[in-house]
Amino acid sequence: MPRWNRRPRPDYSHLYGRPLDVILDGAIANRAYGRDRRTFPAEANEALLDMYGERDRLAVGEMMDAHAQLVVRTGRGADWSDPFRADVVGNLIGWGLHLGILAEAPGADGERGWRLVEREPLYDVCNGRARQIRGLPADEQIAMNRRRATAARREATLARQRAETLAPRIATDLSAILEADPEALIPAPWRCWLDADIPARWPSVREAFGLLVEAHRGWPRNRQDGWAGAVAREVGHALDRSYARQEAEAAAAAAAARLAEDAEAFEGL
Repeated sequence: MPRWNRRPRPDYSHLYGRPLDVILDGAIANRAYGRDRRTFPAEANEALLDMYGERDRLAVGEMMDAHAQLVVRTGRGADWSDPFRADVVGNLIGWGLHLGILAEAPGADGERGWRLVEREPLYDVCNGRARQIRGLPADEQIAMNRRRATAARREATLARQRAETLAPRIATDLSAILEADPEALIPAPWRCWLDADIPARWPSVREAFGLLVEAHRGWPRNRQDGWAGAVAREVGHALDRSYARQEAEAAAAAAAARLAEDAEAFEGL
């Protein structure tokens, strides 16, 4: 790629050595990331709704924990440092306040926190850019609702098609996991995707196999893809466990053989 066509890499050196609360406050105030991304308001909206779930308010520490759970679900950001994560979370909070998704809500003890104002999405992505879909003037809102209803019907059809495509792929990956590790348990990262009842009642992959294959049906396409990716990543982990087990068994067998040889040699003395 020509040098003039490369985007400069962001510089995060200003985060090094600074207290996390200072980084968080600065990110909230500045909203430095996302201003040049046409889809970012919708991305921030989606991330915040995912982080809050059924909760109405999150304090500072809870917000960091909620983002850590989001990282588990998406697989993105697992290697981020604490300062960078504080910067990311503060940036999301800043955008949430700016877009009217969040409002300041101090706790009874004065601890800083934020209340989720809008539980339904205010923004989505259309033709490569974010657009406001709720809170519009009456006439605009009626027209938007009609357009979204048409798009929702189309998306539901595409989601059903994606589910049909992914089901055999997920089944193949689950079979590969069991081939490598027949006693595999449902891994912790999967619990963010599944109803709590599944790992509670059927904790092993073998027991829950059919439910795991079908779990993604009815989900949006991006969530389906995330689940399929989580299952695919576990194949590598299962293979690593298999290789480690084989090496341990080989080492144990070699040690037993040496003991047998030593015993024979001793008896021959």
